[in-house]
Amino acid sequence: MKRYVIAVYVENKYGVLTRVAGLFMRRGFNIDSLTVGETENPDYSRITITLRGDEYAREQLFFSLPPSHPLADRKSLCLHDMNGETMLLRNRLGFWEHIISKDDKMPDTHFIVQNERDFNALVQASVLPYFASDWAMRREGTQPNRVYIPISDTEVHVTYHCCCLLQDKTMRAFLSQYLKNRS
Repeated sequence: MKRYVIAVYVENKYGVLTRVAGLFMRRGFNIDSLTVGETENPDYSRITITLRGDEYAREQLFFSLPPSHPLADRKSLCLHDMNGETMLLRNRLGFWEHIISKDDKMPDTHFIVQNERDFNALVQASVLPYFASDWAMRREGTQPNRVYIPISDTEVHVTYHCCCLLQDKTMRAFLSQYLKNRS
């Protein structure tokens, strides 16, 4: 098992540290170290937790473009390369939401936000660019007449980690087998 560091930014309020640490302790995880410090904004603190776990999976975002798009022949793109475009966007982005909320990468981009059903219908009938992840492409497949170009910005590359109790032999065996089969 590797050692991992998790940084959590929280509101600087009474009891938050106890609740965050409790999330790990209730599940029986051993925290190797835990530090807390006020950020440059006194309303927020940063909690840094060190624990052990294994890499579970990686995910990355791509731009899905029609072949006629001026950037469709590129090997990779940055978020700012698509600034100013009109793009389709799912309404439930989860933790990817921070990418579009940053004003520094795509401030002039117009996002047409749709629910899942409408998004899928518009993707099939439209030439508008959209985000796709390698996980979604494996799970749902790719659209015909589309080019998928990886995004090179670091914030669109995510590594998932899995931690389990050392005494949970069933879960450890499953994870060990999963990780072995993946390599």
